[in-house]
Amino acid sequence: MMRVATWNLERGAESERMLLWLKSPGSAPSAEAKESLRWLSQADVWLLSETDWGMGRTQYRNIAQELATKLGMHAVFAP
Repeated sequence: MMRVATWNLERGAESERMLLWLKSPGSAPSAEAKESLRWLSQADVWLLSETDWGMGRTQYRNIAQELATKLGMHAVFAP
C-alpha cells in the first residue's frame, strides 16, 4: 500500500517555519497543524500545490526542491 498526501504550500513563503515543524512536530502551533504533520510523516508521496519556483516573492527559489533536499527526499515537477 502506498500513502499519498496533498499539501498546499501557499507559495512557500513560510518554508523555513514549515521545515522546523517537519523536523520537530511538537513545535507546531496548533493541534490541527500537529495532526497534519502526522499525516505527512506517514505518507510515501507528497503532492505539493501552490509551490513557488522562480518567483520574486520567494527570492526566485525552488521551494519544493529546497524542502526535499533538507528532508533527504526527492522532488519532481509535473505540470
